[in-house]
Amino acid sequence: MNLKPWNEDIKHLREVILKEDKLEESKNLCLSLHSMVHSSNMSGVSVKTFEDELWEGLDEESCKTAVNEKGRTIVYGIWHSTRIEDITMNLLIAGGEQVLNIENWKDKINSKITDTGNALTKEEILEFSKNINIEKLKNYRAEVGKRTREIINNLISKDMIGVFAKYIFLKLRRTLYFSKYKVSSYTENLIFL
Repeated sequence: MNLKPWNEDIKHLREVILKEDKLEESKNLCLSLHSMVHSSNMSGVSVKTFEDELWEGLDEESCKTAVNEKGRTIVYGIWHSTRIEDITMNLLIAGGEQVLNIENWKDKINSKITDTGNALTKEEILEFSKNINIEKLKNYRAEVGKRTREIINNLISKDMIGVFAKYIFLKLRRTLYFSKYKVSSYTENLIFL
């Protein structure tokens, strides 16, 4: 996974996002960065994304039970980052309904929570992860990603330079960089960044 182009794009986005005459460039950069943290199926890109690499060769038990030093599983990380994206983009930026609530994703995924899970203990994260339907979680994530892309495409200059501009950038960057987990293709061991 070569992060150099990724980091260069983030740096460039930081330089142009608040410039009114760089709106389309900013949106294109956001979409490009966003596509890399979702599955290639969601965004339609022809390159292997960070999420594609994450799932490659990963079995269900590992993503539900392998934990990093903070006690977080891959399932929890996917849930957490997807909820942040759903809340930030749909509720805070677009002022609309969260994807989670539109098609009853909570029940489909078999989640007991609707928030990001920040308050869960290590033990609760493991219990939460064991109950999650991974395929439904992937589908929910894809729907959130599609909706985010619609929102980004519909942004206008005042959205980019307004009160939320820096907030949007910081939250989007955090949301986009969800891949705190990397699966080594050589060892198939989890490496937590």
